[in-house]
Amino acid sequence: MGTPRFGITPPDNVKSALIMVRLRITPGVFYADDISLYMVKEPDAVQGTTDETFYYSEWPEGYLDVSPYVMADPANSKAEFTFLDYDGATVIDKKTFDSLATNVRYTFKTAWMKEIGKRYFVNMKVYGPDGAILQDTTYPVFRFDRPTYLGADGVFRKNGKEYTLTKGTGGKIETIERNPQEGGVTAILLVGDNDVPILERMDMAYEKGLLCMINLGISIGFADNEDSIAAVAERVSLVKDHPALLGYKVQDEPYQKGIRAEDMMRAYETIRNADPHHPVYNDDSPQGCYPWLYRYSDIIDIDYYGAGDANAGRIMTEIMEMCAEACRGRKPFFVMQQCFENGNHLATVDELRHIAYQSFFAGAAGYNMHSLNSDDGVMIPYMLRPEWQEIVNGWAKWERDFMYGCFVTKEYSFVNYARTEDVLWGTFTDGTDLYTIVLNREKSAPKFAEISLTDGMGTFTVGDYTAVSMTGEERTLSGNGTLSFELSPMEAVVWKVTPTEKMGFSHLKTSKYRDTIYYPWAYNAIATLEEKGIINEMSPNWYGPQYNITRGDYAMFLVRTLGINVAPGENFIDVEADAEYAKELAIGKAAGIINGVGENRFNPEAEITRQDMMTMTSRAMQLAGSADLGAFSDSGAIADYAASHVSAMVAEGLIKGNADGTINPLGNTTRAEAAVIMNRIISN
Repeated sequence: MGTPRFGITPPDNVKSALIMVRLRITPGVFYADDISLYMVKEPDAVQGTTDETFYYSEWPEGYLDVSPYVMADPANSKAEFTFLDYDGATVIDKKTFDSLATNVRYTFKTAWMKEIGKRYFVNMKVYGPDGAILQDTTYPVFRFDRPTYLGADGVFRKNGKEYTLTKGTGGKIETIERNPQEGGVTAILLVGDNDVPILERMDMAYEKGLLCMINLGISIGFADNEDSIAAVAERVSLVKDHPALLGYKVQDEPYQKGIRAEDMMRAYETIRNADPHHPVYNDDSPQGCYPWLYRYSDIIDIDYYGAGDANAGRIMTEIMEMCAEACRGRKPFFVMQQCFENGNHLATVDELRHIAYQSFFAGAAGYNMHSLNSDDGVMIPYMLRPEWQEIVNGWAKWERDFMYGCFVTKEYSFVNYARTEDVLWGTFTDGTDLYTIVLNREKSAPKFAEISLTDGMGTFTVGDYTAVSMTGEERTLSGNGTLSFELSPMEAVVWKVTPTEKMGFSHLKTSKYRDTIYYPWAYNAIATLEEKGIINEMSPNWYGPQYNITRGDYAMFLVRTLGINVAPGENFIDVEADAEYAKELAIGKAAGIINGVGENRFNPEAEITRQDMMTMTSRAMQLAGSADLGAFSDSGAIADYAASHVSAMVAEGLIKGNADGTINPLGNTTRAEAAVIMNRIISN
């Protein structure tokens, strides 16, 4: 056994450390067992995670999730949670969980944090079976209003204008004079006072119609001591009232660089208390950073240089979807485009287009052209290199506006979407023509695409058409019903499809939710219910179609859809008075159409099974039809109490069963399925 080459001794009072090991290619050969890591800190009994650290006032609640980690007897251990006022002593709320055999969630109200920008605290004490304290941890939490100028949709609204954000790096005078807006850039990143004082450069940017993101991390250094915190506050005070200000970048790749959470927290706290109007922004590479970095940012850039990756045509989709899941649509996120040589690869305009579309499909609200490049050791903005003209010429402004019009501002109506291993495509309409965005997800080989020119719910099909390519090679196609062509490796193309006979698309609705295009069969239903105020949302941009709906939410949808309007009576005893569905459950109970689970309980947070969903719906609508359920291969699994209701729902055409011939009575109902059922009720 060899002798260890080096060791790390943590400073006194350090509870944890991030150790990053990077193996570089050298003449030597390294094996995985050449690295040994020894844990010298006794692990916590449980692992606890808050969903956020800084909560927006519009969010009704937050939570602390706790899971057993190193415990001898979690079933007989307990956790006590105390929500403390900003003085750290006054108790606002207390709750105890008597067993930790499974994960527990402590939920608190953001309204308890009455003072904006103050530190409140969630204290967690974990007790063993003998009553001894195994762990005592305190989590700071804050409440801030969402930055004044940044909408939940990622659109920045200031100076009486709307800015869809495309950021470019390198805010020198010569960069600003090059007119970066010609390449679609609307905001630039200013780094310190490196040539001309920052306010003077902001004045020039404003004259060009550009916004400025102020990079505090490079110009000041990270906010990890009192001096740097004071410097951050001073810089914010200098620029916060400038009309060109977009916001503040705190640090480049803080997660990757092992920046402490406490320092990120102090930086955000300092900036937002000094300037409540402009957002805090950070970027990081994807590995592990999303939940962590979202806690200390209003905007996050996904800093992944994927253009040279062999899997570049697919990887941004996966990365951005991970990011979307981490933030649950509550904050905007962007992709950082690799506009410099990385691994001897400089992304082409086609590759940049491809990665941008991948990211927008996955829910991104904008993109950043990370445009620094090294030339003889000197960092030169991409905008000052010859390649910049390729962006200006090859990425026409109409396409930038088109991207945002389809995915962010929703000026184009969604029509259909599909994704396979090799091809990703989506179709939108301006009310007259269709625009089909098609991506070859394979970087090294051509692929053939066949795209059905119909909407996701099958309400229309385009017959004869003419299609003209709007990007890349100039091509014209014609056909009937299907757009068929070959894609070159990693090609991204937009086709403008004009039907030979004029068609109407006015029946297509537009949903504000970015996660609904993955469910084209439910999209129009969700948009219809959204318009009528029937459904709720998981966040301002996220409907959550893939998640199972709860009993409380389904009952709320149903009562609203049916328009039941009786005086609400006494509610079920397990329904909190301020719950979103409380009024509808009280109405449904008073009307006699919603039954509980016994003992005056409704179990509103439990996921509803399909047979219970059908039973509740049939009873509420007083359906009396009957259908032969023998056509479904799993009809024998339907409970006796639900059989007549399932039969009535099928007879009424509200339930059609699955493509595999099942009706899945014991499965759960998703939020997408619930919306479709409500829309069928409205349409019947």
